[in-house]
Amino acid sequence: MKPATISSFLGVRNVAQSRKQPLGALAEAVNVDVDDEGVIVSRLGYAKSLALTSVTAAFAPVNADVAYVVDNGTLKQITPGLQSISLGSVSTKDTHWLEIGMRIFMSTGYLIDNGELKAWFIDPPNPPLIQITSGNLPAGQYQITFTTLADDGRESPSCAVSTLNLSADSGLQLSGVDQCNVYLSDANGSNLYYVGYEVDYIGNMDASTPIDPSLMLTSYPEGDLGPIAFYDACVYVSQYDPVLAVSTIYASKPFFWHVFDVFEDYIQVPGEVRMLYGYSEGLLIGTDRDIWAYNGEAISKLAKYGVPPGHGLAADKDGTVMFQTYRGICTLPFKNLTIDKAIFPAGNYCSTAIVNDRAFDKFIILTDGTGESELSTV
Repeated sequence: MKPATISSFLGVRNVAQSRKQPLGALAEAVNVDVDDEGVIVSRLGYAKSLALTSVTAAFAPVNADVAYVVDNGTLKQITPGLQSISLGSVSTKDTHWLEIGMRIFMSTGYLIDNGELKAWFIDPPNPPLIQITSGNLPAGQYQITFTTLADDGRESPSCAVSTLNLSADSGLQLSGVDQCNVYLSDANGSNLYYVGYEVDYIGNMDASTPIDPSLMLTSYPEGDLGPIAFYDACVYVSQYDPVLAVSTIYASKPFFWHVFDVFEDYIQVPGEVRMLYGYSEGLLIGTDRDIWAYNGEAISKLAKYGVPPGHGLAADKDGTVMFQTYRGICTLPFKNLTIDKAIFPAGNYCSTAIVNDRAFDKFIILTDGTGESELSTV
C-alpha cells in the first residue's frame, strides 16, 4: 500500500474521531504555527524585557505607542523604551478597560486622560448652607441646586434640589460653595439657570443658561463594575447581582460618560456579564450562559452558550473582532469559526489578543486552568 503524502496541514481538528479526520488534520500542535500554505513552522520564543512585581491588569491602546499595567497596586505607563512611569495608586481588582479617543476608562473607577490618572466619577457636592438675606429677588418660590466642577471641566450630577419661599427684595447668602456651580430658578419657575461658579451671594436673577438636563438628579453606579463598553455616544457598564443571578447594564448620558441615570437607563440579562463590546450594529453581551445583541431598543439572543471569565474578546484597529466562548472561537458579524472543527479549553480565566507576527494576524488565547467546554449544553 502506497503511503499517503501530506502536502499541507489543516490545523487542529479535534471534534470528530481521529480516524474520521481529513488528511493533514492535527490532533495537537505544540509551539508550532501553520502558515497560509499549510506549512508548519516553529513558533518564535520571547525573552523577558521588563521586570515587574505583581501585575494584575494590563492594557495596550490601539493607536498609541505606550501600554499600561497595574503592578502591585500602582498604575504604570510603559514607554516604547520599556521604561515605566508611575501614575498613581489604583485598585488591584479585576480590571476591564475602555479606550475612547484620548481617554481610557478602567472598571475600577479610574480614568486615564492624556496620560494623567483621574477619578472616573465625580460626586455631587454636599448642599452649601443657604441663608435668606436682603436683595432684589422678587417674591416667590425658588429652586436651587449645585454641581461639582472638576479641574478638567467635567461637571458632576446635581445634588438634591432645595426649595425656598422668598418675600420681596430678598437675597441668598451661600456658604461652602467651593468648586461648585450654582443653579437657581426664576420666581415660581421650574427651570434652573446657571448663576455662577463659587457664588457666595445672589441678590438678583438675570441668568439665561439652563442646567443641562443630563445633570439633574442623576448619579453613577456604585460598587464593583464588570465589563464596560462604548456604543452610540454612551458608555455602558455592567454589574452582577449574585443573589438574583442577574446582571444590570447601565448606559451613561450621551457624551456625559461619568453621568448615569441608574433608575431609567438600563437593561438586564440573566447570568453574569463577562463580555461587553460596542460595535456599529449595537452592543455585544456575553454572559456565563448566553450571548446577546442589543441595538439600543431591543435585545436578542445570538447563542445559547456563554463565555469564560476574564478578557475573552480582542479587537484590532482594522475592525477585526474575535472572542473565546465555551464552544469555540467566534467573530463579528456573529459566527462561530471553530465549533465544527475544534474545541479548545476555555480556561477558568481567559485573556486574548490579536497580534501580528511575521505578516500573519494571530488570535492568542491565554488561559488559567483548563476549564471545560460546554459540548453538552443545549
